[in-house]
Amino acid sequence: MVQNLKEDLLSRVWKLLINNNSRLEVSKIQELLSNPNIKNKDIEKAVQDLHNLHLIDYINENGDLKVTKKEILGEIYDKLPCLGCDHLNECRIGGERFSPENCQYLELWLHEALKKD
Repeated sequence: MVQNLKEDLLSRVWKLLINNNSRLEVSKIQELLSNPNIKNKDIEKAVQDLHNLHLIDYINENGDLKVTKKEILGEIYDKLPCLGCDHLNECRIGGERFSPENCQYLELWLHEALKKD
């Protein structure tokens, strides 16, 4: 359960960044994700994990600590549905409930990616 909460927080923080122009104050992330089951230190850990994965950077903007999504692979990869998927921790090739070969969101993304080439 603790591992699932961690992975869910990672995807939730990632989704917040994507849906909020890729830049948010850490305190705003805490405010948006706050609930009785999620502690601020767990949210901070999820943010730090995304930083350790080189997916985000910390920036100081007028004294406010913010995180910003790195532009690593380009716009098409920013929209890869797997990065923000609630079922990422359950998804695997040949998976019973969740698998890339049966994912309609991944299929749509692949079609869009192929159109851009």
